[in-house]
Amino acid sequence: MDGSSSLRLGDFQLAKRWLVNITNSFDISSRHTQTGRAIKFATQHVFASSNRTRTARNRIGVVLTDGRSQDDVVDAAKEAKVQGSIMFQAAYQLNTKLDFTDSTRSILPEGLPRAYVFVTTLRLRSPTHKMKLDLLRVVSQDGLPQMAVTLNGVEKAVIFTTTATSISKKEQSIVFNSKGIQRLFDTDWHQLKLLVRSGRVTSYLDGVEVGEQLLGTVSPIYIDGKIQVAKKVKMEVTV
Repeated sequence: MDGSSSLRLGDFQLAKRWLVNITNSFDISSRHTQTGRAIKFATQHVFASSNRTRTARNRIGVVLTDGRSQDDVVDAAKEAKVQGSIMFQAAYQLNTKLDFTDSTRSILPEGLPRAYVFVTTLRLRSPTHKMKLDLLRVVSQDGLPQMAVTLNGVEKAVIFTTTATSISKKEQSIVFNSKGIQRLFDTDWHQLKLLVRSGRVTSYLDGVEVGEQLLGTVSPIYIDGKIQVAKKVKMEVTV
């Protein structure tokens, strides 16, 4: 609550009474403190633009807690800071007979936001864990890469590709190949997360930060192309 001198005493007391009345109606559980879970719920359900008739200009979350959280708060809070993200999520068991391709315009009608989070839970079975594949890729109508998250099983690296503003270079790539990220290729279940913000990209594996690198200026993507999931690099074959 704002308790600065710019607020009159009467208005401050009114704000306090309002907050007390609101919180008295809350269903308070007696379980463990899970602040991170609460923040994630607000980000995914309360602030989600897809659940509103109008996009909120200001998203404000108030967290009330009685002490230290017993789950991860930092990761959830970083995600909540990302504004204008578009939630695009699905779960599939992939095989080579499936083709997950859609038009960019239908999924990202306004292009990519300035900041967004890519999250996937996956298990790379043998021999997929030694392949080079695009988990997700966005290409223009003439085949130019707009965005891609690529797995290089040979070098055990995750590559993030996006657009660039240079005349001579239309794209830029960032490689994450630390020891922490290499566990992604051990044929077990993992969660991979890339937090893309202005000037940098941060990678997480199983909720733990494993790398952060600088990102150059990004140009808007073309939406006249297509979005594809789980394709071999530079091929139309589903992995």
